[in-house]
Amino acid sequence: MKGCIVEAEFWLARWLKEDIGFHQEDGHPKLPQYWLKPVDGPQEICVPLCGKSHDLRFLSQFGPV
Repeated sequence: MKGCIVEAEFWLARWLKEDIGFHQEDGHPKLPQYWLKPVDGPQEICVPLCGKSHDLRFLSQFGPV
């Protein structure tokens, strides 16, 4: 489990410095183009490990995220 501890420490240090590397200023530019809109009304949308993605705002117009 030593690898997991080192990895956790690495990511905690980057999080504290706000140097995550994968957060974008805006949502993913291709999401609206490729998102399959629900046919039968709102749906629940699960976005695992989403962080503070702006994509959640886009997805929330189609149902609870």
